[in-house]
Amino acid sequence: MSGFLDGMTLATATGRCWVELARSIEGFAPVPENAVVLLGARDLDPGEGAALARSEIVRLSAEEALGGIQPVLEKLALTMEKFYVHLDLDSLDPSVGRANGYSARGGFSSESLQALLKAIAQGLPVQALTVASYDPAYDTDGAVCAAAFAAVSALLGNLSAPSAGKG
Repeated sequence: MSGFLDGMTLATATGRCWVELARSIEGFAPVPENAVVLLGARDLDPGEGAALARSEIVRLSAEEALGGIQPVLEKLALTMEKFYVHLDLDSLDPSVGRANGYSARGGFSSESLQALLKAIAQGLPVQALTVASYDPAYDTDGAVCAAAFAAVSALLGNLSAPSAGKG
């Protein structure tokens, strides 16, 4: 209802929003909801929260993520061979710095985000990474940029080598 594009993008990717537009993209296939893990999302509008609650998307707060991610990774690893990580930098808590105008309390510390991405890289064959939601005009001291580089380094530095015969 709010028209906030970040939530609409996930809804489109899972086949719940902009269905006709998505069908017009050659090769598009919706991502199954049970293949999506949403970590650190907060400050949702009421409709977005209700849609997520009705979905099969696994959702863990920043506080729950480190302790709750391992069983989620183990379950996903049984069902899929390739994984994509989309990192919104506004998942960082504003105490780290402001990634954009949508920063909200209750996000990840730089250290907890690094630990989470390390666990993901060690548990799943990550094939792609996007880093998004960064507006340098809000990051006046470069703290979010530094946290982003540390987070990406934690992920890339812990990627498992691909298994022979899988691609």
